[in-house]
Amino acid sequence: MGAYWLLHSLRRAAPRRSRWRGATFETIRRTFVKIAVRVEELRGKIKLAFPASYPETGMLAIMVGAITTRGP
Repeated sequence: MGAYWLLHSLRRAAPRRSRWRGATFETIRRTFVKIAVRVEELRGKIKLAFPASYPETGMLAIMVGAITTRGP
């Protein structure tokens, strides 16, 4: 259930004119969720280190930023 809400939140957080706004959950999952990323938990935040060749880093940062500013 939590994974569904995560994918739903990512799609809603995409910019309106973005191709990700109408993307299927499978496309979002393959593009944003199934990536090798190093996660570092800091005191007040979580730091993500993406591979240098990952092409969607900017869009993922925008979408995650929109989710975190909304709050629970």
